[in-house]
Amino acid sequence: MKTLKFSLLVFNVIFLFNFSQSQNFKKLKQLNENLSSKKISDLHKSKSNPIWSDDFSDPSTWVVDHDASACNLDWEIGTNLSCGGSYQIATILSSTYDNGCAMLDSDEYGGEEGGAEIEDSWMTTASPINLSSNPNIVLQFETWYQSYNSERCFVVTSTNNTDWPELTPNFDASTNSNVYEVFPDLSGTVQANVGDNPTLWRINISPSAANQEQVWIRFHWTGTWGYAWFIDDAAIVEQPADDIELTSSWLMTPNGTEYGRTPSDQVDSLILGGNIYNFGYADQSNVNISALVTLNGNTVMESSSLNQALLESDSSVSLNEVFTNQNLSTGTYDLSFAATSDNESADGVNYFNNTFSRTMEITNNLFSMDGIDVYSDDISNLTSTGTNSFTDDPDGLVLMTWYEITEETDLVGFEVLLQNTSTTTFTPGPGGTIYPFLMDFDTWNVEPTAIDIFDRYVENTDGVEITSADISAGMVWCPMPKTTLSPGIYIACIELFSNSGANHFRVLDDETVVQPASASTIYLPSDAQLYTNGEAYAIRLGLNGYGTAMSTNKINNNNDLSIYPNPSNGVFSVSCENQNINKIEVSNMIGEILFEQNINGILNSKFDLSHLNSGVYFINIYGEKTEITKKVFIK
Repeated sequence: MKTLKFSLLVFNVIFLFNFSQSQNFKKLKQLNENLSSKKISDLHKSKSNPIWSDDFSDPSTWVVDHDASACNLDWEIGTNLSCGGSYQIATILSSTYDNGCAMLDSDEYGGEEGGAEIEDSWMTTASPINLSSNPNIVLQFETWYQSYNSERCFVVTSTNNTDWPELTPNFDASTNSNVYEVFPDLSGTVQANVGDNPTLWRINISPSAANQEQVWIRFHWTGTWGYAWFIDDAAIVEQPADDIELTSSWLMTPNGTEYGRTPSDQVDSLILGGNIYNFGYADQSNVNISALVTLNGNTVMESSSLNQALLESDSSVSLNEVFTNQNLSTGTYDLSFAATSDNESADGVNYFNNTFSRTMEITNNLFSMDGIDVYSDDISNLTSTGTNSFTDDPDGLVLMTWYEITEETDLVGFEVLLQNTSTTTFTPGPGGTIYPFLMDFDTWNVEPTAIDIFDRYVENTDGVEITSADISAGMVWCPMPKTTLSPGIYIACIELFSNSGANHFRVLDDETVVQPASASTIYLPSDAQLYTNGEAYAIRLGLNGYGTAMSTNKINNNNDLSIYPNPSNGVFSVSCENQNINKIEVSNMIGEILFEQNINGILNSKFDLSHLNSGVYFINIYGEKTEITKKVFIK
């Protein structure tokens, strides 16, 4: 495929995370809670009658097989299919799901810990398809797919049912004209998915199947312990002559992030962009890409247009423009993109994929990567991560979200959105604790296994206990010591504790807009490493007085107790001079008492716990009328 790039303004875009750790970051499988899966009522299928179709209501129309020397995993075809593994994805919501679909459940086959086998599984049409009168053809099917590991998904054609190639996760589809990789931009990227459930996927198979008297179609999966791949309602249709597609658009900062909300004093240059692809078999003349930015649905703030004289079949063109208005007023901004050509206008039969939109909000003092309640419900895609996501980490899991401060400002706390709806696998409840802290870029920008999670720019060491009211509201305010932030990059972090799994809770993750790989990350205490799980965790910065009324009391509850240094090497001083203290205890995250000492009166002592392993511990102080608990970190 040919790619052309044009820009209305000349600029350099330095995309996010061009730094040392980007080559080594990984993602882990986690227990998913899909909160906004929705059936798409109109998949805009071809207007012409299909040349061939199959709705998977009859399994005998397919031959299911696998490489017996590699695995024992097969495709399933039938009714009521759903994932059965430890890390399930949603069931496909296809048009004819009730009469059957096809599913490859790699996660269930690999088990809870995953396997080592190179799964090699396929399903092939039982009978050949006559395409001798069809010079331009497209295979289309409804699908739902989420990637995890090195797995690859292929469509393969054959005219004799014998020349099927050996496929592996490393196979290069460009080396064989009969092989089409289905998700080249998704497979291998952990938790990347096709977007809508279901999505209508189209592949031009003309190069290998057009004008052939007999063609067999094969769906082929190969890889190790992925999630799952669903397929339904497959068809072969005529490829349209005129069909340009606006495949993506964006309204992002120069570092590649698309914030849902940005304070007015933190608005840097914004980049409008879009990519258009000519899926039709005819070249397109006078291709026009237009962009329009409006405020609150009516005030035009920016408009632009690009005309390209010719866009050949199977070619793409991209548009980027810098939007430099620094004085944006508060409100909701909508970006609308549209693509047309001489042969395809707004009233064309294939125009359904020619438009794209994005929304963002300019606020007074709330900064959020997520766009929850900004993006419309019909495109919102929400999931969550929390204390039950990883078996070995019910306590100490850290969720992180990246923010770039462009003008000096004061941080006063985090607004964190919580899952407040029950699913078949999770019921939210109170009793857990969040410890919010901020990390600077240099501390975070290291090899994932080298991060010092206790090197914190500022933190709330008292923590915030999740209440029933917080769960009901779906939000908790996490106050921080008021801190002036100079321009730079900061990582908003929340450390989650569930009392050893007794009080699980989860934080919302907005997957509506694809963000750079490390816009949101996690830290697992079980292996002391960073991973790139997460798209846009709803950990929002409250700036310049946002939420101050809520923050004052909570953060000063335990200021009689001082621990210094913290973090430490295990040798630290504890002071509580304003109260009569009877006893001090040190406990670990599961509540075991590791040290205790009786105190009579004022506490001002040094303790040596350097024999303890690195990790998080709790200092418990007991007095006549008080109990105080604070967290201590031993490196």
